[in-house]
Amino acid sequence: CFVVAGRLFYRNRIAGPVAAMDAAAKRIAGGDLDFALAPQRDDELGRLCGQFETMRGELARSKRTMWRAAENRRRVNAALAHDLRTPLTVIRGRAELVGMVSHDDGVKEAASAILRQADRLARYAESAKSLDSLEDAEIRPEATDSADLLRQVEESASAAAAACGVEASCSSEGLPATVSLDAAAFLRVADNLSSNA
Repeated sequence: CFVVAGRLFYRNRIAGPVAAMDAAAKRIAGGDLDFALAPQRDDELGRLCGQFETMRGELARSKRTMWRAAENRRRVNAALAHDLRTPLTVIRGRAELVGMVSHDDGVKEAASAILRQADRLARYAESAKSLDSLEDAEIRPEATDSADLLRQVEESASAAAAACGVEASCSSEGLPATVSLDAAAFLRVADNLSSNA
């Protein structure tokens, strides 16, 4: 009698709410929050189901808020990238013009440096368009000339150092002729390090 009564009590009073919460927990673990957990009855287990539903609702609201924030960041990044195009185009055009009309080697080199930096800015802006965070950036390693890479690093570092009244230089001694890396990502890191220093 006790065994039968226990089984009947479990089946009629406990099994339903426990199964509902188990199914809800599995859906939440799978990232599905688009459902509602109805209280099974007005007792402790029913109240527990209600708390479970409250937690699911809060998680769903948090997820929607995070999605909206990420979408807003993407829109801002895309707008900034778009707004940068015009001034960068003007800078490139003027630098090219200066390089063509000038007969001074120093001026030509400065114009060439401006063009290179404008191209880098354009690439940064393009890559930042759809990013939520730096962790989302896609890294594409490829064979890169190490001497050319260090020349670009030195150019940026020298400009940052000159603003502080110091000098910067790079050495490629001991490096192979080519290295496998994402040049744009590497240069971003190098620029940050040199400007922070």
